[in-house]
Amino acid sequence: MLLRRARTAINSSNAATMSFLELMNFTDAGFYDADRKKIVAAFIDKNGITRKSISAYSPYFPDKAMRTLVESEVIYNVTR
Repeated sequence: MLLRRARTAINSSNAATMSFLELMNFTDAGFYDADRKKIVAAFIDKNGITRKSISAYSPYFPDKAMRTLVESEVIYNVTR
């Protein structure tokens, strides 16, 4: 695994969203079965990840992150 420097500053207000997008970038849509979707949904709710925060930080990630988010249907757990 290659460690790279973040393209934007990571701080306490965006760390959860950045971690979530990193997860989406490093996994494939097929990885998300019903149980894993529940775990991710709980993470989203617990950390207050919103559509607005995803939209704000998605440009700093490869297209694969958003593709996985949509294809895995995890996007439907982001309700705010």
